[in-house]
Amino acid sequence: MTEYAGTKSLDAEIVLDFIKKNVTMDYTLNKFGSPHNSNYSVTLNNTFRNLPFFQKIIQSSTSVGIMVLLTIPIVFVMPIMTFCTERNWITNPKIQYNYQKILKYSMLSTRGMYEQVKDGELPEPMLMFCISNNMWFEYELSGEYQDKIKSVSLKRKFITHYVFGTYPKQQQHGWNVIFEFTDIPKSGSCILRHTA
Repeated sequence: MTEYAGTKSLDAEIVLDFIKKNVTMDYTLNKFGSPHNSNYSVTLNNTFRNLPFFQKIIQSSTSVGIMVLLTIPIVFVMPIMTFCTERNWITNPKIQYNYQKILKYSMLSTRGMYEQVKDGELPEPMLMFCISNNMWFEYELSGEYQDKIKSVSLKRKFITHYVFGTYPKQQQHGWNVIFEFTDIPKSGSCILRHTA
């Protein structure tokens, strides 16, 4: 497997097309995101945000949320890296790749790793896994899964959340890793490993 860091791989929706030998990175939704938690930050629609200020205070005071920080250094470094990458101040792939290795190490050390496996015949020429964040993932294909791979995509996963059961908010909730094949694989396997 070839390692790919790219020059601007941070927080992008990515498509690796093995037929066309092309890599596409889409940053169109980044302007809506947060540099601290890009996995749940993109919100397409939020009716709660449009409520009058006093009503938001009343609704918010009934619910208490605590965000647990993984590590203090990453909280400070992540916005800086995002800022510098978006402005093309950091274009060296080695810097990006080393930064991603640090994130991977930090996430694996503190939160662990998940592994999802699919083997045997698929019902269609596509396989999708849901992951909670895009810090790090790797995959291993064997058999017809490897022989018939067409593309691998990392796309934002959206859900509708009703704030306080009333106010619809269409928001990102993790990521989808999508494997597309030229034909339905009948044998072999796909192993996906990712941070928790």
